[in-house]
Amino acid sequence: AVPDSYALHNNFPNPFNPVAHFDLIIPYGEFVKMTVFDIMGREVAILKNRMMAPGQYKIAWHAIDNFGKSVSSGPYFLVMKYGQKTKVQKLIFLK
Repeated sequence: AVPDSYALHNNFPNPFNPVAHFDLIIPYGEFVKMTVFDIMGREVAILKNRMMAPGQYKIAWHAIDNFGKSVSSGPYFLVMKYGQKTKVQKLIFLK
């Protein structure tokens, strides 16, 4: 069944260590970009940056930056852009 609305559920667990999981629901094919930013607004990691088909997805972030290095403990923000919509979630990574 194709979902009728998009959703990005809160990550679990939160705080997390070592992996944050997200449930993503997409009602129709659209370009999706999911980016993690640090508290200073710097880009840390890009989790998705592509066209995605309708459906339900499980996304994981292993607290690794775009260069393959482990990030430090602290707050992070996940920004998801789906078509013209944007959703922001706060994550807390504890080592």
